[in-house]
Amino acid sequence: MAANWTDEQRAAISVRDKKVLVAAGAGSGKTAVLTERVISRITDEKDPVDIDELLIMTFTRAAASEMRDRIFKRIEETISDYPYGSKMYERLRRQAVLVEYAKITTIDSFCLSVIREHIDMTPLDPSFRIADQGEINIIKDEVLSELMEEKYDSADEGYIRLVDSFAGAKSDVRIKEYIENLYSFASAKPWPQKWLKELLNSYKDGHDRKLWQDYIIERIKYIASDIEKKIVVAIDLCDKSEGLAGYKKTFEYESGLIKRLASVGDYEELQSALKDFDFPMIGRAGKDADPDLKNMAKSIRDDYKKIIKDNFIKNFLADIERLELEEKSQYAAADVLINLCIEYMDRLIESKVEKNVADFNDLEHFALDILYKDGKKSTAALEYALQFKEIYIDEYQDSNYVQEELVNAIENGNVFMVGDVKQSIYAFRQAKPELFNHKYNTYKRYVSRRDDLNTENHINGKSCNLRSVRQSSDLNTTSCIGSRETLCTKECAGKDILINLKKNFRSRGSVIDGINALFYKIMSSGLGGIDYDSESALYKGAKYEDIDDERGKTSIIPQLILYEEPGDIAVGDDFNDEGEKNQDVYEDYGHTNDILRGIELEAVMISKKIKSMISGEGEKPFLVRDSESGDYRRLKYSDIAILFRAVSGRAEIFVDALISEGIPAYAQTSAGYFDTLEVRVVLAMLQAIDNPYSEVELAAFLHSPVVGLCDNELAEIIYRYKSRMYEKKHIIMLYDACIYALNIEPESFNKDTVHKIKKALDMLSGYKEMSRYTKLSELLVHIYEETGYLDYVSVLEAGDIRRANLIMLVEKAAAYEETGLRGLFNFIRYIDNLKQYNTDYGEASLLGEFDNTVRIMSIHKSKGLEFPVCFIANMGKQFNFQETKSPIVIDSELGIACDYIDPQRRVKWSSIKKNVLKYRMKQQALGEEIRILYVAMSRAKEALIMTACVKDYEKVIEKYTHLINTDGHLSTADTGAASSFLDWLLMAQPYIKENIEIKCERYKQGKACENNYIKAENITERLHRLKEEFNKALNNKNAEKSEYEYNDIKKLIEKPYKFNADIELCTKMNIMQIHELNKNESNKKELNINALNKNTLSKKEEKTDYKIQSFNGPHFNKTAAKLSDVPDSQADEEYTLFLDDDSDENNSGFINKNNKAFDRGSAFHRIMEIMDYNYVSDIKSLNKFIGKMLKEGFISFYEKDNINITDVMNFINSDLGKLFKEALNNKTLKREKAFTMTVPANQLGVSSSDEPVLIQGIIDAYIEQSDSVILVDYKTDRVDSQEELIERYSFQLEYYQKAIEAALQKKVEKKYIWSCRLNKKIEL
Repeated sequence: MAANWTDEQRAAISVRDKKVLVAAGAGSGKTAVLTERVISRITDEKDPVDIDELLIMTFTRAAASEMRDRIFKRIEETISDYPYGSKMYERLRRQAVLVEYAKITTIDSFCLSVIREHIDMTPLDPSFRIADQGEINIIKDEVLSELMEEKYDSADEGYIRLVDSFAGAKSDVRIKEYIENLYSFASAKPWPQKWLKELLNSYKDGHDRKLWQDYIIERIKYIASDIEKKIVVAIDLCDKSEGLAGYKKTFEYESGLIKRLASVGDYEELQSALKDFDFPMIGRAGKDADPDLKNMAKSIRDDYKKIIKDNFIKNFLADIERLELEEKSQYAAADVLINLCIEYMDRLIESKVEKNVADFNDLEHFALDILYKDGKKSTAALEYALQFKEIYIDEYQDSNYVQEELVNAIENGNVFMVGDVKQSIYAFRQAKPELFNHKYNTYKRYVSRRDDLNTENHINGKSCNLRSVRQSSDLNTTSCIGSRETLCTKECAGKDILINLKKNFRSRGSVIDGINALFYKIMSSGLGGIDYDSESALYKGAKYEDIDDERGKTSIIPQLILYEEPGDIAVGDDFNDEGEKNQDVYEDYGHTNDILRGIELEAVMISKKIKSMISGEGEKPFLVRDSESGDYRRLKYSDIAILFRAVSGRAEIFVDALISEGIPAYAQTSAGYFDTLEVRVVLAMLQAIDNPYSEVELAAFLHSPVVGLCDNELAEIIYRYKSRMYEKKHIIMLYDACIYALNIEPESFNKDTVHKIKKALDMLSGYKEMSRYTKLSELLVHIYEETGYLDYVSVLEAGDIRRANLIMLVEKAAAYEETGLRGLFNFIRYIDNLKQYNTDYGEASLLGEFDNTVRIMSIHKSKGLEFPVCFIANMGKQFNFQETKSPIVIDSELGIACDYIDPQRRVKWSSIKKNVLKYRMKQQALGEEIRILYVAMSRAKEALIMTACVKDYEKVIEKYTHLINTDGHLSTADTGAASSFLDWLLMAQPYIKENIEIKCERYKQGKACENNYIKAENITERLHRLKEEFNKALNNKNAEKSEYEYNDIKKLIEKPYKFNADIELCTKMNIMQIHELNKNESNKKELNINALNKNTLSKKEEKTDYKIQSFNGPHFNKTAAKLSDVPDSQADEEYTLFLDDDSDENNSGFINKNNKAFDRGSAFHRIMEIMDYNYVSDIKSLNKFIGKMLKEGFISFYEKDNINITDVMNFINSDLGKLFKEALNNKTLKREKAFTMTVPANQLGVSSSDEPVLIQGIIDAYIEQSDSVILVDYKTDRVDSQEELIERYSFQLEYYQKAIEAALQKKVEKKYIWSCRLNKKIEL
């Protein structure tokens, strides 16, 4: 093995025949270890396995794909270590083939394979499919709404009481939420209905009370032990000052009370101990008392007094009568809610089976039903246990109880689990880190035979010297590939083993020291799930150089930068841990605008910090080690990530601030897609098409660029209609007002306004008709083509992403139609459900792997990634504990709790059990947050910078200076009071100064919130505005300027721009536009090139001769291209391209056809595109075919009426028609194929510019032969000779030929024009 493995890594690779838990710290190379273990198993000379005998389960599909690739690559590398033709060589060659079929998969995919293989053991049909979340939400909503409606109809007494007590005043949405929440908890259990029934029975047998009482007893005892240590410290402080004898007596008295609290055995003893806390007035301090010691001692008492009095006594002290009263009320609510949930689950699975769909949750439970029968492992489970020699589980810390039970069903003492409980951050997916912790605390620890760790790592400022135990026996008789045997203690033999991978091969020592220093203080088993000690700390494994010379510098210790500005700047959210307005020194919890201003300040200052690190302004440039070459180079933008706890409402501000400083930035979000302007416009248009009486959506559509009615025009439409209908007391609807304006009183409106109204109403009616027979995805494409909206958004700021968002909407529509649902109404409902259940999508991503841009993402998105420089922004954001405010709360272990409500007496209070559950939920949430912070900090390789905004730096720093460091840690009582990441750093700051630098940057009043970045503005408009301002200044007669200055400025303004040809260039054309420009210079004016350029992509394509950009793909510009393809005779058809904003006619950017010739031509092209030459042989069969196509929605009534039967039959009966029939049967006939290609403008002859022009078109038909192509173009022009057609269209077919030859790499052998007028083929 080429790698230098540590002893722990070697042990993880080589240990056999036992369960192994690998606790792999951040950056410890767990994926490499897992990969190498697989290689060691398939190359084991004594007990080899085939790779398809291993089951490897990962957390995501991407991780599974990466694992498969890694294993394949290692197999290929290992093959070279063995002689050609040797037994191992041949074996590895076989494994290289088998790896493609190996079970390297997610647990969901594994469950799916189990179900497919045993479909007869499930209620599912073999053709079932996995529904997406949007469809599942619709099904859930239907089932739950129907169930609740039935309960209302039956006047179910318990249900009505539940609604009256907990639904709220306005709707019963809360009841739906409670049922869904309980369903979610139940679904995370192996046997959901069994758990629900046991939960209900626990109220009857008293087990429920014992569960929550035992929990709160243990928790209070844990906290009391921490307080006891703090009191010891306080007494020591009193001993240091003679004047604090009175204080000491108080502490000694209260120490006895705390000791009693820490030793209670049952709930009665707890109640008694809490009642005895009277907190007498603290003893007097003498005049000679040291004021600092006095204040510190008093602060200690104030802290624990608040915990005991305001938390424990207030929330957990109650007599037996109150408990019994609350239990009776809670049982009544839980009984109804649990039975509702059980009925809902039954109906939901019935509905899914009926629709032949399942979701991922169903897969897991169906798989469990297959693997267990009557509580025992089934035959199928035993077969899988024999099939898989080893089972590997990656990211084990994120497993839940269902997944654990699935693995238990198929394992045979051969499970290899890898994870890090400190990185368990998916509680919202019901991940249970306690599963990891149980094994971590019970498995036998492997101890290295040598101190393989870097003892220079520091925790709490002291060296960490771990035990080095000399091993005396083998873990097994098998050694690691190419390495010496790994040893362990005798006690490990035959037992399940825990192996700690503690060396971090990712980060600099300074980053590791900062992480260790902080988490040694704040993370414990009481908060975070694990004691952060020498076993769980990180140790330096990577080697970095320290450079500080003329090139720049490398090493900086982690920093916490607090940006301060006097005034009302705020950060975070406007609620505290209790969901109330917060009053803190580093938050202004008054107004959302203040919060946003604080985020803007932070964004601007981070932008400047990045700029200085890269450019070296104000400090030396920052150097990082290149991952490819290993050399040190200057920092690049792509080396930097900015992480947020939540990106919503923050990412956009940061992107703007970075771009304003010239820093490219990209925000990776998982939400916000439906809030983008372009998507909202299209969705509003779809809703208006479906129901034009949707007022808000119709107004949005009319006001959008698609129609272009301004506010004044909309107001005038409503006003005139309202004034006319006022006496009739008519309900004023915008749609009716538009019809009125168009049909009744058009003369009262501006001609342009009437034209826009007509255009809008025609679109709504036309698209409504089309939606009845057209697929939704095709309807969207048609809308994009006809309105030009796709091209419009492409030239806006961030046009590429906007365009991708609209294309993504087409993909979502296509995916929706695959669910079996149809119709515009259902799609709108589908989208509404996605919004309602927060199933949003992030904006479309165009970011490439090698793009040099700063990444902005959530901490969850960053998991598994690493960055040379990592910023963690908005550290002052308040934790969200809103779930604890609900009248009904649910916990997976302690069950259901609710407020006590007496409707008759009209009283309500939070029950004791609910207070316990709220406390537990908050502690679990804090544990999750502390692990999220760990994940964020451990992403950094070379520099870690944390930031927050504060109002008063001095107060912030002083806030937690009195906290006591007991046993090297801060007490859980203190850390459990945090409300932000910033709180934890401030609590620890007196003890981590050597490892994390905390500094303040102050700014003058008014500067912080100054808009330092240019808002979105059309570049052309900005240039015109600046020129006007220059001219205005130039012509200002009051200004004092010399003649020389005047002429000099005037010359600068009037100086011709060097690249004027590039500015005026139309960057997208169809072929006939190019032909007309070449043929007649005057046509340039008619086409209005400058205006046309506004409707084309601003992004320049790569310069290349005839480069094909796409072929036979989605052609969103099909309509525009076809229009230019079919200019029938100029005498019969007039067409003008209206693009000038001042036009009184159509300003949509599309050609306006004015007679029937164009319609006949379009109809001929359409019927030829779908023609079945085997079906049509005469006029009768042609008419029958047209009728069939009309019925199936392939052509419209309008197209049917414009089809010339004679023209069609003439072509079918021609030699070319017969050739088409033969090609259709051979599947070589291609029809209506779109293409785009780029050609430098000066090669086209349309401009002197060398910038590329995007050429687009639609090829009517071609026959693709083995080594050549026959090209055919239909023409319906009224001409008298074939020479006219050749002269008119030879240019067009030349470019069609170039497009085909470039795309297919085949020569166009023949080119034909088929003339309907002349009834003949014309060869060019």
